[in-house]
Amino acid sequence: MKHTILCFSGTGNSYYVASKLAEGLDNAPVVMIPDLMENPQLELTEAVGFVFPTHYFLPPVMIVEFIEQVIHHFDWSAVQYCYAVTTKNLTGGWAQKIVEILLHNQGIALAYTSSVRFANTYIPLFTAPNILQIEFYYKHADKKIAKIIQELTSETIRPPYRPPFTRMVIENHMSNRFEKTLRFAADSFLVTNACDGCELCYRICPSGTITMVDEKPTFGLTCTSCLACYHRCPKEAIVFNRRVSSGHYPNVESNFDKEYRE
Repeated sequence: MKHTILCFSGTGNSYYVASKLAEGLDNAPVVMIPDLMENPQLELTEAVGFVFPTHYFLPPVMIVEFIEQVIHHFDWSAVQYCYAVTTKNLTGGWAQKIVEILLHNQGIALAYTSSVRFANTYIPLFTAPNILQIEFYYKHADKKIAKIIQELTSETIRPPYRPPFTRMVIENHMSNRFEKTLRFAADSFLVTNACDGCELCYRICPSGTITMVDEKPTFGLTCTSCLACYHRCPKEAIVFNRRVSSGHYPNVESNFDKEYRE
């Protein structure tokens, strides 16, 4: 069975998982979901996987938009096995169950779910991990990924667990959380004089919310709150305009260097 892996990643954790899964699944292609948002052209294989992080215990905004607005452009008739692998810290919350419901609404059955634990990189609440912590998480991540590859190869069936209050979250909390997320960058980020106008943040922003004005980034209202710009800025010139925990997570271990714009 041939696999296609659809990935969304900000800091690189989910990309690392997707690339390792791809290696173990006969070098399956990894397609970045932001690339498909404006150009929804893709020939799907018998198995299709979604790999993405958990944001605020929910799927990222772009995952929801992709499922609701884009995947109907693809021909799913050849797909026999659909799965989702999320990255998380302590809990995946409602992310997998919500994705299962969203896919079901599109006529797609989610047969298997799993998750891989990484350090929490949401700096407004948590301090960035140190080198020893990163090594610990990656060591255990590799073991978990190897197990997931075995289960996917065997076409294991394991739908997501339904956490308490799922219906309440979907009907009330999720839309409010996403509305707040989309305003995140405009409300939260400042750019210091350390910025040298390299435009990396502009090129790597998956939602295209960053524009360059007078060689400095400005932030619009389509932020996914992935924090790629904050963690991957080579000058650490993007900061928060409020008190937050400290540190950066450039995540060189992931080899994630994807750029969406030139």
